[in-house]
Amino acid sequence: MCAFMISLAMFSGPAAASPAVEARVFDEQGRAAYAARRFHDALEAFLLSYELTGSARGLYNVALAADGADRDQAYAFYARYLQSDDRDPERRQHAERRSAILGRTRALVHVVTTPADADIVVDDAAHGVYGRSPWTLALSPGPHTIVLSRAGHEPREVNVTLFARQTTNVRETLTPLPGTLRVVAQTDATATVLDGTREVSAGAVNDPMNVPPGRYALRVSAPRREDATRYVRIEPGQSRAELVHLRPRFAQSGRLLVRATDHEGASVSVDGELRGVTPAVFDLPIGSHAIEVEDAGRVWRGEVVVRDGHSESLEVSLVEERE
Repeated sequence: MCAFMISLAMFSGPAAASPAVEARVFDEQGRAAYAARRFHDALEAFLLSYELTGSARGLYNVALAADGADRDQAYAFYARYLQSDDRDPERRQHAERRSAILGRTRALVHVVTTPADADIVVDDAAHGVYGRSPWTLALSPGPHTIVLSRAGHEPREVNVTLFARQTTNVRETLTPLPGTLRVVAQTDATATVLDGTREVSAGAVNDPMNVPPGRYALRVSAPRREDATRYVRIEPGQSRAELVHLRPRFAQSGRLLVRATDHEGASVSVDGELRGVTPAVFDLPIGSHAIEVEDAGRVWRGEVVVRDGHSESLEVSLVEERE
């Protein structure tokens, strides 16, 4: 067969059952169906072969079969093929020529999403993914439903009515799915998720909380226990469990609040033991305590006297540690 009709895919590998052998079988089925002008059957077989090999020549065959079946995906498949590293002049010239013809007889849709790399499905999911945004589609005139989906984001459905030889722009912002945070502690406690001073979510430990993607301070409090504070990052659609150990509060104690100027998340050690990150609140036994606040080679060291029943506030500026 000539190059602009069907490209003979090349396979290698052992004779035993393998992806290469399966791909060869689907490729042969596709070429037989294409020769018999059963273009829909050829498209199905070539797609199965291409999924196994990912070869540019396989993608070219997919585009030819979709073109023969008069399917709107043909333009997208030709475009994807032309972005490949296949430099065969006859295949590329044919793909360029057919893309130009399809572009003149179809309606073009330029799809852009924020964030990018959203899968684009048109009308029926059974037709597969047409491409990933940003992408230009060539569709038949008339009404269409475009579905945009990306991992960790809510899918977006857009209805458009298209006209031949006209370009329609579709620009959509996909909403990140909230993450789920479950705080695990050894006692009944309340977990609060904070964005600065703004409360984002709160609930009992061991109960899942829906939290938008981002970086937050997590504060866990319980009666007769020291508050525990740490920072957590929630990714879109992520389910995360955070184990927190709450220390007993001493009978004779005071409270110490530690902040570091311009160093949120600096580690705080009390009497040589790492206790949390700034901003941090500790219940400490009365008396003098050695405090060290450190972040990325900058440090503050000093002593604080804690008085029974009193709250002390310590705000420090970190300086470069000298050897």
